[in-house]
Amino acid sequence: MSLKSLLTTVVIAGAATSAFAFPELKLYPAPGTVTDVQYFASVNISTANEDEAVSVVDDATAKPYLESVETGDVVNCTEFFYFELAQANLLKFEIADITENGEWELVFPAGCLKDGEGNLNEKLTYTYNLDDPNLGAGNFPQITLVSSNPANNALLPTWGGSLDKVTFVTSDDSAVNYIDWYLYDITNGASESEREWMTQGSENRFDPNRGDGEDQWADGLFISVAGNAKLIEGRTYRLTLRFCGIGYDPVTGNYPTDVQIAKSTELETYLDFRGQTKGTEYSPYIVENVSPDPEVYEFDNLDMRTFSIVYSGPVKPESFTYPIGMGAGTSPAGEIAAGSDLDADGCATVWDFTFDESVLKSALGEIMVTIKAKDKDGLYVKGNAGYSTDDFNYNIMWKANAGADQLTSVEPENEAVVKELSSITISNEKNKTMFLSYNAAEKPAIVSRNGTTVLDDPTFSDDEKTATFTFETITEPGNYTLIIPKYYFNIGTEFEGTSCNRTTFTYTIEGDEEPDTGVAEDLIPTASIQDNGSYGTLSEIVLTFSETALSDFDFETWDPIAPGTLYRAVVTSARDTQFEEIETINPKANDDFEPNEYTYTFSSPLTEKGTYKFVIVANQFYNQAYDESGHEKGSVSPELVYNFTIGDGTGVESILTENGVANVYDIAGRMVLENADAAQIKALNAGVYIINGKKYVVK
Repeated sequence: MSLKSLLTTVVIAGAATSAFAFPELKLYPAPGTVTDVQYFASVNISTANEDEAVSVVDDATAKPYLESVETGDVVNCTEFFYFELAQANLLKFEIADITENGEWELVFPAGCLKDGEGNLNEKLTYTYNLDDPNLGAGNFPQITLVSSNPANNALLPTWGGSLDKVTFVTSDDSAVNYIDWYLYDITNGASESEREWMTQGSENRFDPNRGDGEDQWADGLFISVAGNAKLIEGRTYRLTLRFCGIGYDPVTGNYPTDVQIAKSTELETYLDFRGQTKGTEYSPYIVENVSPDPEVYEFDNLDMRTFSIVYSGPVKPESFTYPIGMGAGTSPAGEIAAGSDLDADGCATVWDFTFDESVLKSALGEIMVTIKAKDKDGLYVKGNAGYSTDDFNYNIMWKANAGADQLTSVEPENEAVVKELSSITISNEKNKTMFLSYNAAEKPAIVSRNGTTVLDDPTFSDDEKTATFTFETITEPGNYTLIIPKYYFNIGTEFEGTSCNRTTFTYTIEGDEEPDTGVAEDLIPTASIQDNGSYGTLSEIVLTFSETALSDFDFETWDPIAPGTLYRAVVTSARDTQFEEIETINPKANDDFEPNEYTYTFSSPLTEKGTYKFVIVANQFYNQAYDESGHEKGSVSPELVYNFTIGDGTGVESILTENGVANVYDIAGRMVLENADAAQIKALNAGVYIINGKKYVVK
């Protein structure tokens, strides 16, 4: 058969002429010569006129196919669908089924495509000339590995260093143009899930990166060995090898594609080596505790920049670096100070590390630090990377959002006095673009003494630099607080932006009289629990005010209505922690008429270990001056948040000795109490103390 036109050929069955013009198709690759079968096996189908469109008929009786003009062989499509990312229909064939070069026809049977008005295509035929020089593995000789140096099962102290390269002799060295290799530790097994990747590389016979077009293998095949990884005694290492017939082409200057290499593979094999280097001896001491807990804590405040590590014995940190995002050793590391018990060798069991403020400001989303510590004998504390070779680095990662861009209230401004509220427009201090992150566990809300109004998502301005919340108009005089949850907005570009921290804005709606400017949010109680305290179990939280504290009440029962919500931290991934609601409860007052104490009793005592928080939204309690002045003077309560953990301990009692006493040190390591009991410790001045190697906070 003669070569067909490279233009579209439409074959119409019978003598009748179609009553409509089906849209002209645009194909990629275009009809004509194709030199690589991988492109020939995947065709994008669109239309020459962008105003027209065609789509796949899913229930068509016949699907597109390829037919060899020379042999008559037919290759049916494996996929025929609309690919949204490319905004085109995608037609795919199995590469392994296309085994011959030559002239091929791509045929669309009648009725497998339709235009925008539902008209079906008649039979469409397009002609291609496939000319892939690498088609078919039979074009390459299959070789065998004769020998190697080092030989299989050789003993090696390192991979790299004195081992400059590995050489090979095959049954036909001239047939090899490319070798790629991987080195694995297979001590725990050779399957993909059991082996541990160590390093990898590749070599070309001709490679301008290695020898200005010279034949690198004129004197024998080899692979270069880079690095200097220890091969540990008692462990087995596997070098997997692939010898290929296609490599760098010095004529065209092109490196081979993965498909070309796969088609030209002549030999796949491996060599095993046994390690010969003594394993590293580590300190007997280990990391016992990191505080705050990396699984649940987030650095979202530039004033809170210190973390502590408790070791099982006295050690001394050697370095404190930021290997992710900061560049190890290039940013200010901050301060390292012994938390307690500094001995004559400069070692201690507790160490405090303080970030430089600039580090937290530049941390977007997370911050990772690496600590190296040695004991007095010069032995490293084993790290947590799990390497079979040297594992000196103890890596810790927290979520960090202290450097987040700040939100601003544009209209009305924060603390504005207005006649009514029906919309609030939010922007950010650096006038960056904003978008919703959808990572917040809560929705924005307006909180007042009249209750909480949860807001719908905002609308954004055309330049995406402001977001406007709209809601039913509020006219009742009083104070109103807009709460925007943590992570609700992303500010800035997708890869260089920040997620907002929890932000509040307050507004006052004035009434017929003077605006409510005499009210202060300073009615703050003391709680029966310590913030960030640890307890073995907990059944209630008692709030005590220094004066009569009123709340809304149920007219039938006279019980106070000041709901508090209990949340528990849930770790959803290694870097993401959210709080799920457990229950919302109202308190009991100690006096129906002049109460100053409120008890929140959980439905059942908390015993499950974990991190919790108890939240009472703002304006739930107020004093008599506020009540008697018509909400114009006096005090109301701000949002009250109490964080605590349920664990093995029950406060200071859990860290005393069996005799119920302990020596107490300040953070500089000076003893402040000897053989002190719990009452003496609790009577200390406010501050941070070390008791039996553990931090204890007195407030």
